[in-house]
Amino acid sequence: MATTLINMTAYSTPTTSEALHVQELLSRLTEAGYDPTNREMVLQAFVGPGSGAGNTIPLPAQVIPMLLDILAQMANGNAVTLVPHHAILTTQEAAEILNVSRPYLIGLLDSGKIPCQMVGKHRRIAADELFRYQRREAEARAAVLAELAAEGQSLEEGY
Repeated sequence: MATTLINMTAYSTPTTSEALHVQELLSRLTEAGYDPTNREMVLQAFVGPGSGAGNTIPLPAQVIPMLLDILAQMANGNAVTLVPHHAILTTQEAAEILNVSRPYLIGLLDSGKIPCQMVGKHRRIAADELFRYQRREAEARAAVLAELAAEGQSLEEGY
C-alpha cells in the first residue's frame, strides 16, 4: 500500500480587522437565530455579491458546527489548520500540530507514545494516532488537575 502525504490546509493568522469582521459575522448569526445545539438547522451561505435568493446555497447541518468553530478561532485572532483524520503526516507537520519541537516529537515516537511507520529512513505518523495521543494527554492533564483541586479543597487551602 502506498503512503500518500496529505497537504494540511493552513490559513494565516487573521488581521485585527478580519477578526473584528468575523466577530460581527458571529453576532449576526446569533441574532439570526442560529442555535448551535440544533443540528437540523440549515444555514444559508452567500455566494458572490448581493443578497438575492440566487446568490445563496444551503450548507449541510454537519458543516455548521465546524464552520462556527473556525469562525470563533478567527474571531479570537487565531490561525486555523485543517487536517483530515486519514492524513499521513511528516514529523515536522505532527510537531506543528502538537506545538512541540521536532526532536521532542521524535522522542515521543521512539518511546512508543505515538505510533509511527518508517518509510525508508523517514517516520510517518497517522493523523488519527496523533489526535488520539492528544486526547489521552488532555484527559490525563484534566484528571491530575481535578485531583489537585480535590486535594486543595480537602486541605481547606482556599483553592
